[in-house]
Amino acid sequence: MMRGDLADRMLPLGGGTPVRGDCVLYWMEQSRRASWNHALEAALREGARLRVPVYVFTALPEAVLEAGIRHRTFLLEGLRETAVSLQGRGIGLIARIGNPAVEIVALARELHAAAVFVDAGHLRHQRRWREEAALLLEVPLIEVETDLVVPVWSASGIAETAAWTLRKKLAPHLEHYLRPLVETDPFLDASVHGIRTEDLSDVHGLLARLEPDPGTDPHTMPQGGEQAGLERWGRFLSGGLDRYAELSREPGVDGTSGMSPYLRFGQVSSLRMALDARAGGSAGAESFLEQLIVRRELAFNLVRYREDYDRYGSVPAWARASLAAHAGDPREALYTLAELEAGATGDEYWNAAQRELVETGGMHGYMRMYWGKRVIDWTEHPAVAFDRLVTLNNRYSLDGGDPCSYTGIAWCFGMHDRPFGEHPVTGNLRRLGSALPKMRLVKSSRYNRYLRRRLDAS
Repeated sequence: MMRGDLADRMLPLGGGTPVRGDCVLYWMEQSRRASWNHALEAALREGARLRVPVYVFTALPEAVLEAGIRHRTFLLEGLRETAVSLQGRGIGLIARIGNPAVEIVALARELHAAAVFVDAGHLRHQRRWREEAALLLEVPLIEVETDLVVPVWSASGIAETAAWTLRKKLAPHLEHYLRPLVETDPFLDASVHGIRTEDLSDVHGLLARLEPDPGTDPHTMPQGGEQAGLERWGRFLSGGLDRYAELSREPGVDGTSGMSPYLRFGQVSSLRMALDARAGGSAGAESFLEQLIVRRELAFNLVRYREDYDRYGSVPAWARASLAAHAGDPREALYTLAELEAGATGDEYWNAAQRELVETGGMHGYMRMYWGKRVIDWTEHPAVAFDRLVTLNNRYSLDGGDPCSYTGIAWCFGMHDRPFGEHPVTGNLRRLGSALPKMRLVKSSRYNRYLRRRLDAS
């Protein structure tokens, strides 16, 4: 049905038998952008084959994880822009509030769709939505991977245990998938339609109706949307990529791309970023691509093949055994979730990282590892520490609820890692930092440089 560049990214999920139909639907659930979108392109090509219009549908779920006003604002800013971009391409967008699976089935019946395409979503609730829709749809439902360079099901069929095992499996696929997407115009202009839809230009009105948590003020958050994401990406390409290998682990400088929220909400294509990074011949490209492709796709591998990716039970057996052996070790302090949330611990480095998260919706990647590991020291049981980190990350981080976020938390507990030494409380887990009195003395350390940067920003 499709040319090879799309067929290799497609996975039939079920649904009914093909029908002539009056349109083709693209269910935009994860990849919320109008360009570099293989799922949208697959729908457009099918619409051209059948000589029918293509509509894009997106649902605004009333509650997902612990998403609050900052996440919903970022998402809606992006969708407002996407609606305008799609209209400019002659594609109609339909938005409704409700359960995505229920709404796409109802719309497919309402419009007598010939087929439904959906972008790939690998989190548990995303897979459940797709499974529910496949059971109820009377036409085919086809999933198309467009947020990864290599489709997760093509790279591996099991949960990989380390980056090197996935790296070996990705290598034979990379040249095949690292190709620009050729976009085509729709067969019929469907940019203007009379189908019931929410007004995505009214971000504040939609926020009020979705009833987000009013306690997480988005005023210091970055702007959502593909344009803002590409502007940030452009600045990094020209001014940060060349020194990425040198500076990405230096929180006092912040030499990272800052693209994780745009990737998390599907507003910018990782394939586009990978091709851009490769094209420039930058000294930092190899290190950056290791993170963008190998490490990021390792995270998607975990959530695809481990149902318990957001729970302590996902932690490797060696790590859980080591932590259990040290369960009775004295803790330097025990903090409640509220104290952690307020950044009110005895560790000024951790407090600065937590406050950066609350104030900006993000945190430097190196400090994020330190942030996660320190909570194990301050909690009565590692399972409680794991749950608290998931809660804080989902509540405050703009990339919270993303496969990379869940995997980053699990890494703090030994996921995709190996045993290191032996320490009180944390056992064989890799440790970051050292005793606080020693960290305070070394004024030139990355931790003190980070603290000075955060003080300058406040």
